[in-house]
Amino acid sequence: MKKVLFVSLSLIVMVTLAACGKDYGEYKPGLHLGYTDGHQNTYAYVYVDADGYIDDIFIDSVYLKTDDDGPLNWEARGSENTGYVTTKMSLDHGCGYNMWPGQPVEDCEVEGEIMWVDQVRMLAEDIIENQGVPSYDINEDGDFEGDDVIAGVTITVTSYIEAVENALEIAKLGEDESPADFDVPSFSGTGDYEPGINFGYTDGHQNTIAVVAVNADGHIEHIGIDTIYMKASDEALVDWVHFGNERSGIATTKMSLDHGCGYNMWPGEPVEDCEVEGEIMWVAQVQMLADDIVENQGVPSYDINEDGDFEGDDVIAGVTVTVTSYIEAVQNALD
Repeated sequence: MKKVLFVSLSLIVMVTLAACGKDYGEYKPGLHLGYTDGHQNTYAYVYVDADGYIDDIFIDSVYLKTDDDGPLNWEARGSENTGYVTTKMSLDHGCGYNMWPGQPVEDCEVEGEIMWVDQVRMLAEDIIENQGVPSYDINEDGDFEGDDVIAGVTITVTSYIEAVENALEIAKLGEDESPADFDVPSFSGTGDYEPGINFGYTDGHQNTIAVVAVNADGHIEHIGIDTIYMKASDEALVDWVHFGNERSGIATTKMSLDHGCGYNMWPGEPVEDCEVEGEIMWVAQVQMLADDIVENQGVPSYDINEDGDFEGDDVIAGVTVTVTSYIEAVQNALD
């Protein structure tokens, strides 16, 4: 009788363990950045939930916006242009970027057309549904062709796909890894925010952007912060004046330079393994700010002076960069 009881209990334990077993996705939990290289590049943030599944994807591109008062000069399609550098999603959350100049935009719509912001969202949603980038049929111009298309997507998709693939390559689990191996912030109760990726930005030239990943319970899990940047380069596609000196180069973002390690606040100092001896790199400082906001589940009432720097006792130790634009972009996303 005891033997039968023991076997029965063993079977119950085995069934219970099997029932408690969890299916996991193929990626590392977190907010993963991917990007294309060079001038007016594309970047993508992929949010992977605690179980290893792609939860949301945000896609954007650096953009030169024509403006009579802009500080930049460039040539496009044989014409001289003046304006500033920003991103397409920083123009009224994408609604301000119009692929059909001259046609009126009302409530983020152009009659008879699908806006760019909607088309990149459709691409993102297809990748989320497939939990990876499908083997799309794309022609040499970078457009969908044949029957293997996302209905309504007419834009050139190669740069968007490349940026997402770059992020997914970083997020891919190793052979012996599981999503359960990674630390994910945990919270009790219900949070105050909309699940998924929420985007915020500051306005104008070389603006700051923030991507906030919120879990299914409404809690902030991860924050990505970046700034549009004019990079001096021999590949002189844009001209501008910097501190009274004429410069030429490309328009990109700081995080698109070797995931932030390529942006050095101390020119002339050697950068090794994303470190400058005795200094905290820009990429590390903005991450420290992001982590503090995640911990507080919102932007604290920091003590900031008129120059936009932390002051007094209310500081994040080690953060010496001007923080106002970063905080504004994150707050925009949280709002």
